Amino acid sequence: MSPKPLALSTKPLALSKKQAWVAIAIVAFALRLPAFHDRFYSNDEATYSAIAAKLLAGGAMYVDAVDHKPPGIAWLYASAFRLTGTYHLRAIRVLLASTVALTGIVVAELAASMTGDGIARIAGLLYVMLTATGFAPNTQAANTELFLNLPVTIAAFTMLAQSRATRLTQVFLWTVLAGVATAAATLFRYQAGLAGVAWLLSLWLPRRTSHPFTAVAGLALGFGGAAAALVAGFWMRGHLDAFLFWGWRYNFQYISAMPWRRESVRFVLEALPIAAGWLPVLVMVAFARRTPMSIAWLWLAAMCVAVCIGGRFYGNYFLMMAPPLAVLAGGGVATLVSAERHRLLAWLSGAAVGLAVVSTLAVLLWDRLDPSPAADDRQYRDAAAWIATHSASGDRLLVWGDSAQIYVYSRRLMGTRFAFTNYQTGTIWGTAAIPGTPDTTTPSLAVPRAWDELLVDMTHAPPAVIADAAAAGLHDFQGQQMENFPGLWNVVRANYRYETTRGGIRIYLRR
Repeated sequence: MSPKPLALSTKPLALSKKQAWVAIAIVAFALRLPAFHDRFYSNDEATYSAIAAKLLAGGAMYVDAVDHKPPGIAWLYASAFRLTGTYHLRAIRVLLASTVALTGIVVAELAASMTGDGIARIAGLLYVMLTATGFAPNTQAANTELFLNLPVTIAAFTMLAQSRATRLTQVFLWTVLAGVATAAATLFRYQAGLAGVAWLLSLWLPRRTSHPFTAVAGLALGFGGAAAALVAGFWMRGHLDAFLFWGWRYNFQYISAMPWRRESVRFVLEALPIAAGWLPVLVMVAFARRTPMSIAWLWLAAMCVAVCIGGRFYGNYFLMMAPPLAVLAGGGVATLVSAERHRLLAWLSGAAVGLAVVSTLAVLLWDRLDPSPAADDRQYRDAAAWIATHSASGDRLLVWGDSAQIYVYSRRLMGTRFAFTNYQTGTIWGTAAIPGTPDTTTPSLAVPRAWDELLVDMTHAPPAVIADAAAAGLHDFQGQQMENFPGLWNVVRANYRYETTRGGIRIYLRR
């Protein structure tokens, strides 16, 4: 009697912690390896680099280096440059890949803990694939969202731990940690603080947890204490007014500059490609169970609101949704496995992998797919090379416009407190209805304080070199060259001489 053939099982095996963590780290670095070179994928990266260099030189945030974002991203860049050298972009790339990998590991353990099923650790792999799926400027740039995802995911993990704690002290300590971690995420984007609303709602939904008021007190102490420490730090250094104006109040002008009709158009045009790239994972999410994953559902809802605040809908904003989506998708995978729907799971997993791989390979061809940024980059490098050879290493530079890449490529420090001059011209980012078209410039939105501070810098510590990138029409600054602003132009004519034009960028040296 001949033996029966062995039946091959198609049921996926649960991933152990070690296997999952190693796989997540490998995939995270593999999907970001093509971007490990001296190349900016976002103007924001250049801005953060220029500001971080000024901070390393002894400057203070919002006083010597101005941005309207929270200070976390500039401080992080500065910390990386302190270890590896100023303007070392590859170090930022390694830091980003490491952060994505660590976030993926926490996502994996959170999904496994929520579902009680080791197969849900695939959520960590789904997370690193989601963060690399899409257009390179959104996925490969070292922007705020991928950095804030780590502390906010840790906060979600601690909220799950407190929901299972029985002792009062345990509940309190876990929620204090959740509050601190949420505050840390808010240092990168204020909108991340909406996760705290999800944590509060999770204390009563779908049912009331034990010791909810103790948990509220813990969250308030953790978040409030961290916020108070931040404000106190600026106050003790005498910089509170600068922080409150640039780091807080200006954001409301920035948000209000976007009409709701343009918001609607931008949402459709930005969200549809992302939804298409994330579709396999979104289908997995549809199979996630509701009750054991209520924290993740509330977290996802909070991040959806966070993405909408301001109405810009840049593609990188949607990355705030990736951690809760991946956790829920991990729960959906566990459901599909238990229901023995292995064929559907195989199709969805294959599609998710394929989209991530295609997106990563596109990075290698990105300059051909979108040649305009590459052409701008050549102009930046041309001007920066001339500046580097015709000025001393300690000379400082003013770049007029929104082209902070010139600071980095010339390896010169900001000569004023402004890495970009949108505040002076009234150019507001992301106000065009169609992404990729020029943003609107509204002179009435120029900030008087910005002009006062720029002219003070030009008088008290004048830069040795000025690069008028607006003269080249770079980054939506067509028609905004320096001679169109009499207050500044009078200072330039009196104290600087025109030297050359490189890549359309006019360069002036101090007399």
